[in-house]
Amino acid sequence: MLDLLRRAVKSWVAQVLLGLLVVSFAVWGIGDVGSGFSTRVATVGDQKVEADTFARVLRREQQRYGLDATQVRAAGLDRFVLGQMVREAAVEDMMQALGVSAPDEAVARQVRTTQSFQVAGTFDAAQYASAVRGAFRSVAAYEATVRAALASAQLQQAASVGAVAPQGVAQAMLAFREERRAFDAITLRDAGPAPEPT
Repeated sequence: MLDLLRRAVKSWVAQVLLGLLVVSFAVWGIGDVGSGFSTRVATVGDQKVEADTFARVLRREQQRYGLDATQVRAAGLDRFVLGQMVREAAVEDMMQALGVSAPDEAVARQVRTTQSFQVAGTFDAAQYASAVRGAFRSVAAYEATVRAALASAQLQQAASVGAVAPQGVAQAMLAFREERRAFDAITLRDAGPAPEPT
């Protein structure tokens, strides 16, 4: 077998193919070989779902429901969380493409009015920082999440306000919903066995 390969490599056809292979590696390179693995779980447009973010959100949901790793996989919670993060990334990508963003004042107002950051009915900065660092890596990461949620709500509200069903569709749906039917029922009693034929 080895002798067969040695003889095949000596042919001019094999040498040309080997030369083309070497030249292609020299021109285009090897790329990702030896560069490690990607930390991305998913990419949607320009938005990336990083593995550490996915793990953190999954861990938070796992704690919320009190599940162990086997139960998480059996319930499909990991796939659900990933699907939710991919949808959020798609909305974020759309918002970025459209230039939709929540202003700083709206983010600050949302933070100040969140009940879990208040002590005796007023905003407490220490409570805010403590609560945010427990669930997120930093205050900036939390505020970016709030900004994205506000912008997403703004985008969804704009899409739903402008959505009006055509007159014909609305009438057909109303007629279907308001449709009433009447029926009559008769009751047949068991008369017993049929008489013998004659």
